[in-house]
Amino acid sequence: MTKLTFKQSVSAKLLTLQTDGKYVVSKSVALSKSIGTRAGNLDIDMHANGIAAIHTSVQNGDTSSAKALVNNLGKHTRAKALVAWFETHSNIRLVFDKKLDIYNAKLCPADDRLEDQAILDGLLSCEPFWSVPEVAKKDFDDVALALAVARLIKQASDTTAHLSDASKAALADLKVLAVKVPVPVKA
Repeated sequence: MTKLTFKQSVSAKLLTLQTDGKYVVSKSVALSKSIGTRAGNLDIDMHANGIAAIHTSVQNGDTSSAKALVNNLGKHTRAKALVAWFETHSNIRLVFDKKLDIYNAKLCPADDRLEDQAILDGLLSCEPFWSVPEVAKKDFDDVALALAVARLIKQASDTTAHLSDASKAALADLKVLAVKVPVPVKA
């Protein structure tokens, strides 16, 4: 049996849909529902794979599963969402290489890293990668807040020599606030 190219398979599907207007509409609705169901299942699988990739990076420093996950999505919007999600919830950084047309993964520099235990504690309760950034900002959860505060404190603490006295005082206040924002652990 000969395997059809993408263009041939789309053409064959369109030919079967063009029998009459009613068939096209009903078939299109059925296809849309099918795509919606499969996309939802795929999102869940990708989120679980992303959590596993973060866990692997914390345990062994290996970022290859994150790289494989994002690169297997091609240039799809989901790939960009996953890259942003990894940046928010882990020490994994994915950088797009325009020459090779792929993402390369690495751990962020040691000075900018979040604590491994904080990452692991927040994994099961973090928002899914497909959360729209505007919604994520509006519904900022405890985990995202704790991770953002920890990252900010870490980055600012490493550069105190360049801070004004007012900024140093604000950093001290932020450190006090950070103690009040614990990373929740899902029971």
